[in-house]
Amino acid sequence: MTRFKRFKKKWLDSHMPFLILELPTPLNKKDIWTKESNGTYDYVDDKKIILDKQEHLIYKIWGGAILVIALFIYLFGLLVSDKGIATSGYIGILIMVGISIPFFIYGFTAPQKWYVYNREQGLITFPEWFYKPDTTLPFTKGKFTWFGNGGTSGALRIELYVARGESKKGALLVTHHEIGEASESWSFIVWYMDKNRSLPPGDAFDAYREADFERRKAEGFSPPLLFKIPFNVKKGSSNSKDDDGIINIKLSNNKGFKIVNSTEIKTKYGSIIEVEIEIDAQEKVDTYLNFYSSDNKDDTWNAGEYENVYCGCFKLTFDYCVCTDWSAVAPIIPKGKFIGWGHTGITQNCYHYSLEQLRQAGHWVKSERWNKKWDGTKEVNDHIYQIFLETDVAGMTKGVQKDQFKKGVEYLKKTIKNKIPVMVGVDDDVKLSNDDETTEHFVVIVGMGSDTNGNYFLFYDNAVPNSSVGASSDNKLYCKCKDSKLEGTGSLLNRYIQINTSKKKYVVTQIRETK
Repeated sequence: MTRFKRFKKKWLDSHMPFLILELPTPLNKKDIWTKESNGTYDYVDDKKIILDKQEHLIYKIWGGAILVIALFIYLFGLLVSDKGIATSGYIGILIMVGISIPFFIYGFTAPQKWYVYNREQGLITFPEWFYKPDTTLPFTKGKFTWFGNGGTSGALRIELYVARGESKKGALLVTHHEIGEASESWSFIVWYMDKNRSLPPGDAFDAYREADFERRKAEGFSPPLLFKIPFNVKKGSSNSKDDDGIINIKLSNNKGFKIVNSTEIKTKYGSIIEVEIEIDAQEKVDTYLNFYSSDNKDDTWNAGEYENVYCGCFKLTFDYCVCTDWSAVAPIIPKGKFIGWGHTGITQNCYHYSLEQLRQAGHWVKSERWNKKWDGTKEVNDHIYQIFLETDVAGMTKGVQKDQFKKGVEYLKKTIKNKIPVMVGVDDDVKLSNDDETTEHFVVIVGMGSDTNGNYFLFYDNAVPNSSVGASSDNKLYCKCKDSKLEGTGSLLNRYIQINTSKKKYVVTQIRETK
């Protein structure tokens, strides 16, 4: 049962950083309560998540349970005794009935108590005790901490609490029995509450992703809000008589990093300071946060005597890849405009079907030719990103083309965000007939998103005639930064991929710019 606990101070000294620690478990439609589905969440959209504490129901159940026990004792007494129930037995039953009455009174009169994660306004609401109104505070002003214990059964219990400012009282928000689940839960909360990020994984948000993207686009795609790192201030020497001072924070390398909040913080032992970092880099960068301490000028002990005493450092590494900043974009081209195999009036091949798919959206490729040369030699056109080859071609060595992959994916991200579809070539090991000696099929990228398998681009596949498969939401090409590849199996109902191809998947070979 959700309840309040009084924090020990040491719990608050290690509160959670506002960071996404790992990919959270998706929030799906089945997790939302309906008459048909007994989900955990009462309401979910791109602005709020609401959960009912159901405290009134809990107290009714407790009151009912006590009455049932009292009734059982009464009936059992009648059955086993010829003389009936003793006076002491009646007194015990009356006491139990009396105990149940407050439970029923509170159960029927308790105000509705909610947990509300207000993403739009950056607020969190959680219940207070009994008839006290719920508490609402800015999400970033709350102090969150995990408290683990063995539980009464010996099973691990990991509980997430939130405290108000400097208060040592807090509300239990979430309980888990695995450390991994706890980390995912916190990561989900941080992700959702940062309205400058795309919505978290899960089909519960799919209906809101496009509107949320348009809002963030109108706001200029502000950088993520929550990148704060907490540090405990502890005594370095047992002989120290001074308990406060100034901490100065310096970066060893400013390239890609910036300290947003103050770099000079007045603090004392036992407190926590937070360093907010802004990162702007498109490559792997690292730096050290160096900490220096100084005496207060107005200090009672050794005023101003110690200056810039080195206290230690903390290393930050940001490993950028093209998957770092990923958005959710619903299909740009409606299913009703899908161009599939056998479409009349079009030359029957995947290349021309893909061109017609672009034309349906009012676009075309910048260059229809792969080869920019006309003298029999080969050189890839300036408007094509060749990201994978199965053989050496035009001065390029077979395999992944890392630089072209990075540039090509960046182009895809920018173009899809602008609601412009893109034609790409893929390798499927069916038939070789193109200048790059690798591409065997063409499809059209129409959207992008994320799921538990990673970040992906959504594509329409003209290899099949029907839109239910050719424009399926399962047609995903996943971005694999470590391998410098875009690849995916598409819909498992796609007979072309599953039967005609030996690889049973598509590997993107080239990306053609759209005009």
